[in-house]
Amino acid sequence: GDGEAFLDHGEWNAEVTLDEEEVNVPLIITRAGLTPRVVARVVTTIDLFPTILELTGAPVPQNDGESLVPLLEGRDRDYHRERAFSESRMDRGIQMDRGIQRAVREGKWKLISRRGRPLELYDLASDPGEIRNRAGDERVRADKLAGDVRAALARKQSAGAETAPIDDDLRRRLESLGYGR
Repeated sequence: GDGEAFLDHGEWNAEVTLDEEEVNVPLIITRAGLTPRVVARVVTTIDLFPTILELTGAPVPQNDGESLVPLLEGRDRDYHRERAFSESRMDRGIQMDRGIQRAVREGKWKLISRRGRPLELYDLASDPGEIRNRAGDERVRADKLAGDVRAALARKQSAGAETAPIDDDLRRRLESLGYGR
């Protein structure tokens, strides 16, 4: 996440949880000729790649992102993303959990899956602070969203990733920023 945690959910520093105060951060894009507006839609960082290419007039190759240009231009109906996935390591902070945590946000619902813990499901419209876990009374919804997380992970793992060599200096700089630990 890119937000900050101030003991809201028992964590002090950022990039530890997938709680809303860390993952729901403002995205500000400016462009000459656009009327400033606030858009309350779920978007992801993978949407920035096609957005930047489209704004610069470059061809947009096949990718998992969806251009945000329709939202920038007030054509909200032409932006179709309905869910966003998040993933974070859980090896920093007060709780010092180990492993990966994953989340999916779909409409007003958010599911968090943390290793060794029960599923967490929150209705962000009525519980923006993620206090009341609804996974017990919304079991069908929780199971469906958990299945969506597993399916997204399977797609990610089957797709593989291209890698490039990283020299020692770059590796040290990345590790100083908290990457690759």
